[in-house]
Amino acid sequence: MGLKTFVRNVAKRIMYPNRYSSDAYIGYLNRGGAEIGSGTFFYDPVHVMIDEGNLPYIKIGKNCRITKDVIILGHDYSYAVLRPVYHR
Repeated sequence: MGLKTFVRNVAKRIMYPNRYSSDAYIGYLNRGGAEIGSGTFFYDPVHVMIDEGNLPYIKIGKNCRITKDVIILGHDYSYAVLRPVYHR
């Protein structure tokens, strides 16, 4: 491993302590109550958004591959749809 790669990896660990790698992110999600199946891999955990306020409602199966810019919600998004209608 070159010096540049080493420095980049250390910086990533400091800046994103729970997202610097797929394994680190899966561990973080599991500790929060999510169920992540074995063999699941996050290609770019820094750029994946998972509803961290509702982790107990998140269940991801085995051997899933999750790529950049994916959004996983732990609710049905109805609040965002109904808010403009009822102005709350």
